[in-house]
Amino acid sequence: MEVPCIYEYCARKDFETEDLWEICRLDKEWSAFSELKNMLSDKVKTLNFECASIKDVGIALFNKWLEEALTKEELEDLNDYIKFYETLSKTCPRALKYKIPQFTAKALSQDIN
Repeated sequence: MEVPCIYEYCARKDFETEDLWEICRLDKEWSAFSELKNMLSDKVKTLNFECASIKDVGIALFNKWLEEALTKEELEDLNDYIKFYETLSKTCPRALKYKIPQFTAKALSQDIN
């Protein structure tokens, strides 16, 4: 329902029109945030980790960052990092076998402490 309709026909007038518009705006923001978070969660599940030794660590790290994300900007940063990882896995798979595992393990240990 639209805000003017809700305001006009609501039996109780606990909210002003501005309050209802703010609730509507926040609902749209939450929906966008939730959809992006779900999309990233699905993307993390399909990531192709070349090196089996970092698969569990990498997925755990991405999931930890996903859980801790509180803003749409943080999710967009994580999306950028996932895109970087995917691009790197296609263009330079050796980096994933030798450099990324060390970085990922170090990042995870710092995040846990």
